[in-house]
Amino acid sequence: MKRLSKDRLWAIAVLTPSILLIGIFVYYFIGRTVYVSLTDWGNDPAQALALNPIIRWVGLQNYSELFTGFLQGRFRQELVNTLFFTLFFILGCLGVGLGLALILDRNPRGEGLWRTIFLFPMSLSFIVTGTIWRWMLQPQGGVNQAPTLLGGSPPPSGG
Repeated sequence: MKRLSKDRLWAIAVLTPSILLIGIFVYYFIGRTVYVSLTDWGNDPAQALALNPIIRWVGLQNYSELFTGFLQGRFRQELVNTLFFTLFFILGCLGVGLGLALILDRNPRGEGLWRTIFLFPMSLSFIVTGTIWRWMLQPQGGVNQAPTLLGGSPPPSGG
């Protein structure tokens, strides 16, 4: 058995946190989404935002209803709209992005400022931001618990 070299151990130590975080924040959430799509979660609005929702396994029933049920025509139209929007949105983004990249490649005046303006939004992930807002604004958690932490009474649970 070969001994691991110092460089290989260092590479493993540096890569392990990234691999774990990708596993959690990408693959776990993909798996969780697939699991939730096979349950009845969301059919009862009171359960959708509950801290401990009652979730029943329904298997492929949701997909069966989606393609054969009452919403069949609406779903098809929304699918066509989504594909149409996606196609033109992606082509538009690629076109605008390519155009801006070509302009920046010609070293315009204030190039550093323009590069910062174009690249700054990519530093924040909309998914991470949305998840944080959801955690913060839960009816029975997050910022709504601030009065309780400061000695006040909890907010009313209106519905």
